[in-house]
Amino acid sequence: RNVFRCFSAWVEGNLALFRKAILLLRDSFNATFSEKEIALLSDDRRGSFKDNFKLIFDGFARLAGGGFKVEPDDRAYQDFLSSINVRDCLMHPKKLSDLDITPEQIRVAASGFKWYETKTMEMMILMGRRFAASYPTLLTPEERSLFGLTS
Repeated sequence: RNVFRCFSAWVEGNLALFRKAILLLRDSFNATFSEKEIALLSDDRRGSFKDNFKLIFDGFARLAGGGFKVEPDDRAYQDFLSSINVRDCLMHPKKLSDLDITPEQIRVAASGFKWYETKTMEMMILMGRRFAASYPTLLTPEERSLFGLTS
């Protein structure tokens, strides 16, 4: 149970940081967002977790220059969402069985956790490359080479 709770807290913390980064850096990185998207990003209490997650992940990828998208039909993404549903049942049980965790839920959660970790790392690498390309003088030659920048 604690693994589900801690993982969800980690995801929610990351999403809060990604949301703030989008709002703070969108103009500097010429990333365009609709008025509706800005309103949703500005208020973290609106919408479902799934909708907010997709908006923030897709938005952060847009900020990072593209190359990443949440694919709704991806099995591992569905596993990720299932693990969040388990967390919701644990935190807000409606019946006693909501507190039970099955071996299948643990297997699905492991797949979902791995998907999230991998996709978050992909996004962070994209963002690092975008930042390095936008502000190369802030980096040492060794740091620039990490992001594939030659000069």
